[in-house]
Amino acid sequence: MALTLRRHHTYEYGAFREILELHVPYSIIREYIPGILNYIVQPGSSRRPLQIDITSVLAQAPLLRSGPIPRSAYKRCLNALLDQLHDLQFSVRMPRIMARLMEDVRRAQRGDWVSLLCTFACYRDLLDRDRLHATQDLCDDLRLYVLQMLHKIAKNADLSISLSFVDLLEKRRFHEGMEILWEALSRSRVRWFDLYCSRGEIDLYLSGQPSRRIMKYVRRKRLTEQEELSPPALTFGLAQAARRRRFRNPYDSDDSIDGSGVMARGKERTTAFPRRGILELFLKPYG
Repeated sequence: MALTLRRHHTYEYGAFREILELHVPYSIIREYIPGILNYIVQPGSSRRPLQIDITSVLAQAPLLRSGPIPRSAYKRCLNALLDQLHDLQFSVRMPRIMARLMEDVRRAQRGDWVSLLCTFACYRDLLDRDRLHATQDLCDDLRLYVLQMLHKIAKNADLSISLSFVDLLEKRRFHEGMEILWEALSRSRVRWFDLYCSRGEIDLYLSGQPSRRIMKYVRRKRLTEQEELSPPALTFGLAQAARRRRFRNPYDSDDSIDGSGVMARGKERTTAFPRRGILELFLKPYG
């Protein structure tokens, strides 16, 4: 007789809280996500699964509290992670769990970089020590996947989305991520000059406002780039970027994956040049 494995993790609603039944061995939970045991409502037994107060787990999730990501996205990510951990009892070793989860989302919704960004943000919040307190291997695997995907993200996603991926990295990985992104954007001068001209003051997709550490990084890189680029190339590139930023059609999808354009999510940002004077730079008579 075949054995039927119950992999579904049941959500139940109690008084002012949502209860999650975990069908994952206690030993695996303790090894990979011990922080979730701080939210036990009812201990598990041979007849009854472990019950967790999921409302308390998500109560302090930063992006859930601020609003850009719904609770359903967190629950979907948590369920996918628990399914992967459930399978560990039948496997000697399952490397790169988080990379596999992220790649599943990317392949299922190919080209939808917003979904991948939201998934990354959810897992980042869930794995934090204040919630699941996941092992360092799981955390590193998640960050490594994003770093490896940054070239592709920079090439295909809107600039506000690409920068959001990097801004979600912790301090020791942030600089590495910005270096990768800067190098990838330099291959497409259009977006590189957008970032250069704005001095990094670009509204991020999730927060809707610029990141201070991104602006600080770009200011530092501008000093270096001004020394490395020839004056004619730099002047022409900046003028072109300023002109595009001034006359950009907010419904133009050339730099967007969803047809919204860079400027559609927030107020128009000022350029690095005044609105007048660019043509005068080239048309002003000599002498």
